[in-house]
Amino acid sequence: MDVTVLRDRIQATLDPNAAIRQQAELDLKHAEEQSGFTDGLLNILEGEQDAAIRLSTVVYLKNRISKGWSPAEEYSQAKPIPEDEKTSFRNRLVPILVASPPQVRIQLIPTLQKILAYDFPGKWPDFLDITIQLLNAGDIASVFAGVQCLLAICKIYRFKSGENRADFDKIVGMSFPQLLNIGNSLANETSLEAGEILRTVLKVYKHAIYFDLPASLREQETMVGWCTLFLTVVGKEPPETSLPEDLDERETNHWWKAKKWSYANLNRLYVRYGNPSALGKNNEVDYTEVAKNFIANFAPKILEIYLQQVEKWVGKQVWLSKASLYYTLNFLDECIKPKSMWTLLKPHTDNLISHLIFPVLCQSDEDIELFEEEPQEYLHRKLNFYEDVTAPDVAATNFLVTLTKSRRKQTFSVLNFVNEMVNRYEAAPDNEKNPREKEGALRMIGTLSGVILGKKSPVADQVEYFFVRHVFPEFRSAHGFLRARACDSLEKFEQLDFKDPNNLIIIYRNILESMADPTLPVRVAAALALQPLIRHDVIRTNMKQNIPQAGYAAASEACKRSRRRCSGKRHGRLCGGLRTRADSFCRGAERTAPRHLSEDCS
Repeated sequence: MDVTVLRDRIQATLDPNAAIRQQAELDLKHAEEQSGFTDGLLNILEGEQDAAIRLSTVVYLKNRISKGWSPAEEYSQAKPIPEDEKTSFRNRLVPILVASPPQVRIQLIPTLQKILAYDFPGKWPDFLDITIQLLNAGDIASVFAGVQCLLAICKIYRFKSGENRADFDKIVGMSFPQLLNIGNSLANETSLEAGEILRTVLKVYKHAIYFDLPASLREQETMVGWCTLFLTVVGKEPPETSLPEDLDERETNHWWKAKKWSYANLNRLYVRYGNPSALGKNNEVDYTEVAKNFIANFAPKILEIYLQQVEKWVGKQVWLSKASLYYTLNFLDECIKPKSMWTLLKPHTDNLISHLIFPVLCQSDEDIELFEEEPQEYLHRKLNFYEDVTAPDVAATNFLVTLTKSRRKQTFSVLNFVNEMVNRYEAAPDNEKNPREKEGALRMIGTLSGVILGKKSPVADQVEYFFVRHVFPEFRSAHGFLRARACDSLEKFEQLDFKDPNNLIIIYRNILESMADPTLPVRVAAALALQPLIRHDVIRTNMKQNIPQAGYAAASEACKRSRRRCSGKRHGRLCGGLRTRADSFCRGAERTAPRHLSEDCS
């Protein structure tokens, strides 16, 4: 294939004239089915100086490989790439990967991954040797390419077990000693380039241990080496290159991603392989000895380093990313049940509750901004919080639940702290009240509703008074997020049996008024709170006989708004169970309200 003509057609796809672009795209669509198309694209990548043409070329290359390398398995109608072209392509791909700039390399990696999924090791037996040569090379570009090649191999074996991982154990034994050397050499660097390579090194380890722990990585010396690297990165003072002003940029910075994967690897080792009481019964490998060794000799040091980082964060000596906080809280959660780890954690629980758990559960500046400016996104975040797999507040909630269920005496410490917060808010002059602290305290108490209302709970009979004194007033709060939390608190304690029917009437009226609130999150929280309240006779009676048409209209409108919010493609996942809850409320309302009113819900 004429490379000059091919390059000209790719350049024409960038022309501002739509007609020229369309013709060029048609020409390339025809060319991609001709012999030599992939080799021609590689030739352009090898010699091209124009960044835009290089990028367009690699995108065409990626798409052709994706569709044509093994079209039968991909259910693609694309013309298969001939075997002789595949051989040539495999031989040329890695050298081009090494020499390519980052924008091109990031497009070549999925191409490499696709080929390895079908051809490694059978049709590409020397790929591992190529990878190890790159890992041992003297230039940084080759080393980084070697790390990326090893990551691609690990992704292939990530979910394989038993006999399917036999080859992988050998691969790890051959390549990971040098990978650890690379990681150690990068850990004390400060450049963004070093951070990016280190981040990738740590991801290689993550994929290697995800499903099983390779035999060579179970060895004591090797375990010490890798865990030392992870703890070094966790405790590393953030370099200047990792601290841009924009916090969103910080979250995605290579150095913070390196910290994230260090935390994640330590947690994975402990949770899946290092806790004797949590080992899976169906594991094909017996990790009992590994777990005993880990919980005795590694987990205590990990806890120590994590607590040091928490102390620095509390003292505002260091900023921690959301992922760092999440994995810290996740590890602390996993230390509650094992007796040996609980002994080490217990002396710190009060400080952790007041200085880590509570601040994480309070509304952040980002939360407030979303509530006021993007209420739909706020709802998406709060109603589907489990979609965010590294959300610190989710981990903090899990920690509280585990703590109060597994170490029940600690429940009183948490409740005492909550009481201290709400009493301080109540006693403070209006201009000194901290609404975020009050909202966070109510969120904490809501998290513990199952424990507080559980059998033999010594505090269950005090909840109604708590609501009257500390929750009811927030229906009139000037802060929308506090009004929403008041509604949410009622939903969390839906199993509470109120002794005073007058309190139910107060709740009912406040919920109806909240359904007409000017802010969407409050209206949705009110709709969710009212549905379970229908079980109370006094509320059903009021809905049947005394419900004001305007109030019911507000209620049904809240339901319909909730349904509409959930119906669009953009917000199809927004509401998960919200639509179900809204529908459930409307069905309950239809059973209790006058017919001419209940039709509003249909």
